[in-house]
Amino acid sequence: ILPIEDLTKTADFIAKCHDRNIRAHAWINCLRHKDRWYDPDDVAPTTRAQHLIRQALRLGFDGIFLDDLRYPKKTSGAEKSYQKINKLALELNSVIKAVKPGALTMVGVMPAMEQTYKLYGQCSPCLAAYADIQVPLTFTDEKATDHDFVERVTRWTVEKTAKPVWTGLTAYEDEEQIVPMSQTQLKSLARAAEKGGATKTLIYHYGISLL
Repeated sequence: ILPIEDLTKTADFIAKCHDRNIRAHAWINCLRHKDRWYDPDDVAPTTRAQHLIRQALRLGFDGIFLDDLRYPKKTSGAEKSYQKINKLALELNSVIKAVKPGALTMVGVMPAMEQTYKLYGQCSPCLAAYADIQVPLTFTDEKATDHDFVERVTRWTVEKTAKPVWTGLTAYEDEEQIVPMSQTQLKSLARAAEKGGATKTLIYHYGISLL
């Protein structure tokens, strides 16, 4: 998660990952910083994101995960402004490919399916043009353990984007009470994502799970 506070330790971490044939991807919050949301037209978040991308890729990261590339939920006019999100996605992806052509661009998308562009200004089919992989964050609508929901959102994203989909799961059963999921629960959700067409799953808060 960027910004990077210790460049030397981060570079060492990346090198150790590569020694074990593990890809390392940097996570950037695009339009949210310290709990403040920014408009895509603001210069500050765009400049900050571009700087962090360049820094991360030059350190050796294999790809960039673009998170919070959206409006907060139910922002007035979000459905009319999704083009701004698309434009920012294009700009950031261009920076990624210019610095490191082989780097992966991943975008986290909210799981509201056809309502996502109205609620968050995210158009999944549009964003497919600016990302190698889309990551539907299936745990963000309080349905972290809903297998049918995970499968349905994954399938919708696969069908609409025609790009690889890595479904985002959480290792928490209850995020407020810090209750981790069991291995059985998490594996079952991963199978639901696979059934929906996901090629991989991303597990959030993996470090405190029971795995």
